[in-house]
Amino acid sequence: MDLITGQEIILRQGRVKDAVMATIAVPGIFPPQTWGEYELVDGGMSNPVPVSVARGLAPGLPVVAVVLSKPPEQGVELPFTNPLSPIPVLERISRLRLAQAFNTFARSVLAGGRLLTEMRLAVEKPEVIIRPDVDHVGLLERVDVHEIVQFGEEAARRQLGEITALEGWPSKMVGRLNLDRFFKRRKK
Repeated sequence: MDLITGQEIILRQGRVKDAVMATIAVPGIFPPQTWGEYELVDGGMSNPVPVSVARGLAPGLPVVAVVLSKPPEQGVELPFTNPLSPIPVLERISRLRLAQAFNTFARSVLAGGRLLTEMRLAVEKPEVIIRPDVDHVGLLERVDVHEIVQFGEEAARRQLGEITALEGWPSKMVGRLNLDRFFKRRKK
């Protein structure tokens, strides 16, 4: 997302490193990435699960969305990990009034982001939603990559029936490669 205009920017060319730096530019934590006239931050600020972008890049194919949060439930506390706590000196600082204000701000952003995610999912309706159980993982926390991958694999397995039930997606994929063959098969 461009901080200057608030618009979603889809990067289709340039260096992968620059795109990754823009993707991890979380406001208040990592600085924006300058890209031409844009000041880019994580696109999740405006489009946390970019179903529309996926559909634009591959029209006609089903979208399997990976959502890193559980849907908000009435009366259930949002999981929140203090982004300052993994670093010992910052953990002590986190007890200060300014840090407490930052935590309040971060919790508000988390709640708003979850609501935006659910609203976009309701509007854009991906064919399948996969939700790995990673709510407990903090933004700056050290993680065991193998454990995180396992969470993703388990979530994908839970949705495997829905994924394999996507009607005709293999033929749609072939159709993108050979449209005449695709349309003949669909007419039968």
